[in-house]
Amino acid sequence: MNRGILLAFLLISSLVTVEGGLGRSLRKRLKSIGRPFERAGKKAAEIAAAGAVG
Repeated sequence: MNRGILLAFLLISSLVTVEGGLGRSLRKRLKSIGRPFERAGKKAAEIAAAGAVG
């Protein structure tokens, strides 16, 4: 499940960079959609790091 969240975040972040020429509003919308995925990705990375250390 975490892998799916990470893949979705990567897809959205790549769309944000690729579609940059289509206007600021689209970019802003994609970023706002991607923000929860970014938080989830960071949390998953922290959990994985804590698991590796512990």
